[in-house]
Amino acid sequence: MSPMAEIYEVSFYGDQIEVTVTKNAAVVNDWINSHRCRLHKLLVGLDIEWLPCFNPEENHPVALLQLCVGRRCLLFQLLHKDAVPRFLVDFLMDPNFKFVGMGVKGDTEKLLRDHKLLVANTVDLNQLALSVYGEEVYGKMGLKRMAKEVLGKVMEKPLNVTLSKWDAEELVYEQIEYAAIDAFVSFEIGKNLFNSIWERQREIEIRRRTVVKRENLNCHYQLQFSSSVSVLTLLFQLIKLDLRGSPSLKAEVKMKKLNAERMSDKGLRLKTSSTTTPESQLAASTSVDVNSHFISTIKPYTIKNPTLYLPLDFVKSNGLMDKSEMILVNEKQRSWSMWLG
Repeated sequence: MSPMAEIYEVSFYGDQIEVTVTKNAAVVNDWINSHRCRLHKLLVGLDIEWLPCFNPEENHPVALLQLCVGRRCLLFQLLHKDAVPRFLVDFLMDPNFKFVGMGVKGDTEKLLRDHKLLVANTVDLNQLALSVYGEEVYGKMGLKRMAKEVLGKVMEKPLNVTLSKWDAEELVYEQIEYAAIDAFVSFEIGKNLFNSIWERQREIEIRRRTVVKRENLNCHYQLQFSSSVSVLTLLFQLIKLDLRGSPSLKAEVKMKKLNAERMSDKGLRLKTSSTTTPESQLAASTSVDVNSHFISTIKPYTIKNPTLYLPLDFVKSNGLMDKSEMILVNEKQRSWSMWLG
């Protein structure tokens, strides 16, 4: 055993927990450093102990801070520390780490009042279990009952240890075992509950990707213009995509409801390959060869909030995501459709 720390092994249902008990800041720094670099986001079981109060006027400070990661626990005797560990301060304040515990909000508030140690990211096990199981009873459980419900394991919490002298300079084994198991069980419950949440999210994401993949086989993207746009402007949107070199594609122009407003008295017409589309046909359907780059004359109608449909792969390859509001829609046809009106 190091003169600055004592190492114990505590058993709990087959798990062998390595417990480091110390008053030394350097030992705490080393312990934290060895775990902090293991994972970017870490789950930490947290608990505290203090000398029990037997009348309302008593307010004993936190005597012991328990931290647990996996099967390794740190018991830091705050009342007998030689210094405040710098790494501990940074560790507790790091939002990347989730500190889980039963009534952890109250514990961390007391830790802040008594020792100026701020814990940035806490997760209360009651609220976490309530979000997973949806039953109000989980919001009121103590650690012992939750260990039984979530882990299927029974915790022994003898009253003589619960009410023991936690401010003693030398802790007895029963205290060390009790404190370590509290932190370990908090960690295990937190891990179990978060795994349930992550697994549920993973299943939802798999289902979502399956649906999107299936929809993408028969879908276009819908470009919704938020203001009135002339027919001529919409057709130029297709030409600006520069489809030269692509297979000959058709842009289908349809007027669902011809609610257009004439912007000019000029006699303009829409010209396709070798024919001229009369103005009267605009209310029906017109195909335009977008490779020909020949939009000629058309009476410039203005259409309110027109919608342009384009294939998904084309939208992605041409970087159109940022150019207008995109809405995924189901379309069976493979044509390039431009719906006006």
